[in-house]
Amino acid sequence: MAFLTYILLAGLALGTQNRFSPDSLGLAASSALAWLLLEVLSELLALHLAPGASQLGPADVVALAGYKYVGMIAGLLSGLLLGSAGYHAALGWSCLSIFVFMVSKSREFREFRGGKFPGILFGARVREGLGFGGFFGIFL
Repeated sequence: MAFLTYILLAGLALGTQNRFSPDSLGLAASSALAWLLLEVLSELLALHLAPGASQLGPADVVALAGYKYVGMIAGLLSGLLLGSAGYHAALGWSCLSIFVFMVSKSREFREFRGGKFPGILFGARVREGLGFGGFFGIFL
C-alpha cells in the first residue's frame, strides 16, 4: 500500500513540475519495483550467507523493506508542502528513524530463540521506538 502511495505521490510531484506523463509514472513504478526486488534479493542472500540461523523469511524481508516507503512518502509530501527545506528535514528524520527501527528489529530477531513468536512484525511492538512506527503509530 505504501508502495502504491509512493508511486501516486511521485506522479503528483511530477505533475506540479509540469513533467508528468504516463510514461514517467510507469518508469517510476518499474524502477521502484526493480530496486525493491534487488534490495530483497540482496538481503536474502546476506541472510543466507551470514553465520547462524535466521528467523527472517522472505515475507518478513519484504515487509521490512516496505517501511522505507513511509519515509519516502513523508519526504515527498513535505517537499510538496514546505519546499526544499521540508524535504531535507523529512529525509533526515526518515533515515534516522528507519535506521533505529531496523537495528531494534534485528536485535529482536537475533534474541528470539524459540517458543511463541513475539509478534515482531504485526503486533503492538511495531508501534514502539523512535522511528515512524512510534511517531506515526496511530496510522500503522
